[in-house]
Amino acid sequence: MDCSTLLLPLSEIAGSAMNTNNYLRSINRLLSDVYGEEIRISSLLNDYLDTKQIAILKNEKLDEFIFLLLYGIRCRFASLADGMRLYSIMSDYYGLENTNTLSMAKIGESEGVSRERIRQLKEKALNRLKPTVKLDLLKQLACLAARETLCLHEFPQRRNNEIHPQFELTANLLEDIPLSENQITFKEIQQRINSSLGLTKANPEYIRHNQLRNWLRNAGLLEIVESNGKRTERPTERGRQIGLRNIEHDGSKGLETVTVLNRQAQEFVKQNLLTITAWVKENKAINASAVNRGHLWTLEMDQQLKLRFEEGASQSELALELGRTKQGIKARLEMHGLIPTDDDQ
Repeated sequence: MDCSTLLLPLSEIAGSAMNTNNYLRSINRLLSDVYGEEIRISSLLNDYLDTKQIAILKNEKLDEFIFLLLYGIRCRFASLADGMRLYSIMSDYYGLENTNTLSMAKIGESEGVSRERIRQLKEKALNRLKPTVKLDLLKQLACLAARETLCLHEFPQRRNNEIHPQFELTANLLEDIPLSENQITFKEIQQRINSSLGLTKANPEYIRHNQLRNWLRNAGLLEIVESNGKRTERPTERGRQIGLRNIEHDGSKGLETVTVLNRQAQEFVKQNLLTITAWVKENKAINASAVNRGHLWTLEMDQQLKLRFEEGASQSELALELGRTKQGIKARLEMHGLIPTDDDQ
């Protein structure tokens, strides 16, 4: 199959900075789910390219690099027997082809299958991209795209990285994190935290704004609602009580709704930062041990899930026991009606 005819032309991606940024967000969201942690395209290249080369990709040749990376991903799936169906589902969910993301329920309607079946197929597609002991496919595809984009004669070789000393977050360090009297976004509070703690993106302990958001969702302070196939983040009633707000913001895509934190909400995040970092580490460990991720559920697994849930086991405990991700456990519990879906809350 000639996958060059399957992908959007470069002009579609390079048509505007807004389109490029949308594709970048879609790919970064995909990467985060593949690797089980918040990760960016640049993270795949930091070991192979120097800062000058990465800056050229980011500032001058990003559209071409994204096109070639998507081309490589799609060609990988085109070579597999069931690949194009998996790619289509993955593409619709993450917005890889046109940046318009669809919910699993919407994809299920078009495919004529259940939301749970779409979740299983999406997980199967992600497993096709997950790194193994022998090969980190996405890293290889990113390096190939970088080589072609930068016209390098050789495949990028791993560079010797600086070894960062182990970082320990203490109460004294927390006290030094500056807060703002104004409402700020998650990216702004992320920058304040990392700058105060002296953390860069190369540090494993670097705080990412999506980690803050995910913890707040897990704590019931933020929620994702779907309307007309579009996912929107908003504070819950409890979230509004601690100072989270949605405001209209003039961003790269025009007028958009963003969540901001007032001084009270910033203080809440600051005081819970030790808990947040511990939660992030726990999730990384759970995702790393999810040996059954993407595999079909058996009757025995479902019986164990229901029994242990009724016994009071947490979703984290269930994920570890069943070799699943926490997201997979949550989706299965929702399917069995044991917990409400996000749309029901």
